[in-house]
Amino acid sequence: MLIMPSIFNFKLDLNDPTTFWAGTANAFFVGLAIFGTDQELVQRLLTVQTRKKSQQAIISTIFASLPMLCIYLSIGTLLYVFYANQPSLAPAEAKGVLSHFAVHELPAGFKGLILAAVILASIDSPLASLSSSFVMDIYKPLINSTGSGRHYLFISRAGVVGFGIVLAFIAFACKPIQSVLWFAFQVLAVTGPALLGVFLYGIFSPKVSFNGRMLAVLGILIMVPIGVYGAATWVVWVVAGSLIIVLQGLRVISSRYPAMSNTMAMVLTSSLMLAILLLGKAEYLKLAWSWLIVIGTFMTFLTAYLLDSKKPL
Repeated sequence: MLIMPSIFNFKLDLNDPTTFWAGTANAFFVGLAIFGTDQELVQRLLTVQTRKKSQQAIISTIFASLPMLCIYLSIGTLLYVFYANQPSLAPAEAKGVLSHFAVHELPAGFKGLILAAVILASIDSPLASLSSSFVMDIYKPLINSTGSGRHYLFISRAGVVGFGIVLAFIAFACKPIQSVLWFAFQVLAVTGPALLGVFLYGIFSPKVSFNGRMLAVLGILIMVPIGVYGAATWVVWVVAGSLIIVLQGLRVISSRYPAMSNTMAMVLTSSLMLAILLLGKAEYLKLAWSWLIVIGTFMTFLTAYLLDSKKPL
């Protein structure tokens, strides 16, 4: 009897980030985060004239992502075949294969084309979105709310330069990382849930009630044993109790500063997801990082609901 190998891993294992269930859930929530909260994408949607055109643009982007992904995978496959047939030309590290190929194998014209594409991709949307978010969400409301348009334009341009320098240092600091792609996904698993949870809470905007808050607390307590999967039972109880105390403290603060409730929910969730990721790296916990964005999104949504004091009970 011939047994065909399975393309998908259907094991119910929370410790394995490559299972079908973990990959599907992660891809769904990452897609929501990218197409709903990513400033780089959202600022493009705001440039069109009507809401309908914006909807058409985001749907077109979703469908265009698949052939682009196939192109990326094809380039990687062809590079693998090239260096597998000529191992003496292969670079010392796999993560530098594209730059190594561009420098040593491509003719002069194509080298310049690749370099120009890399530079334009780096200085166009990412830096512009970072600078725009800094000016509109931090500088203007918190530092200088009475500046002129020329002043904000200057700060925006200075922000592009500043964030470019910061990102350059981050790239240099990430040099020892072997798999940059997986590292980027893990970073998104820490930062993405906070933005996505608040984004979904703003969309659905559920009415706050006593029963709803009890259900939110119950939902958070259900998330605790999943988040600390692999830990001893007493750790689950300690984490659950500590989280309830922290939430109660944040509830008191949010009653005095209601505008900070969503920010507190985001900071709490990001801190928890970072702690779970680091403890998993140290093998104290066994939860795969693929589940972090799923758990974190629910945690942010439920925490924002608990801390919301602006709506009537």
